[in-house]
Amino acid sequence: AHGLRIAGKLLRYTLEMAGEIGLDVPQKLLRTFKGFQDALGLWHDFVVLSQRVAGEAAEETVALAAPRVYQELLALAQAAWARSRVELRQFVRLWREKGLAVGGRIEAIAASVCAAPAAEAGMSAKLREEQLQREVHDETLPGATRGGGESAGGGRTPAH
Repeated sequence: AHGLRIAGKLLRYTLEMAGEIGLDVPQKLLRTFKGFQDALGLWHDFVVLSQRVAGEAAEETVALAAPRVYQELLALAQAAWARSRVELRQFVRLWREKGLAVGGRIEAIAASVCAAPAAEAGMSAKLREEQLQREVHDETLPGATRGGGESAGGGRTPAH
């Protein structure tokens, strides 16, 4: 789930930048995505806290020199672990409620990005074809000029 959290963060930043360059990225989508990230972030924070506190409790000197502190550290580690599970369940609940809609919206944004270059490429090809047709048409006209003012027959044409 930590990898998912990091990937989600990168995707959210990408969506924010996409909105800045004019793509249709609704603020509601970003808020929902941030809610996913917050739940995963809290889950991760409590997992790390649990691990670190348990690691401190595992130090040999703590249990021998301060049994009460040892017991409190273990209780804190256990409480942090329990809270991490609550946060993970919160993420799962949010995902079940909104994940499909969020995924569909992101897919639509990606499709619009992919369609834009294809449409531009199609338009460029059409413009090149129209230009070529004009050039061919101009060359077939009697007295048509090519670049430099020369007629199709090679002589100079008067400027108009």
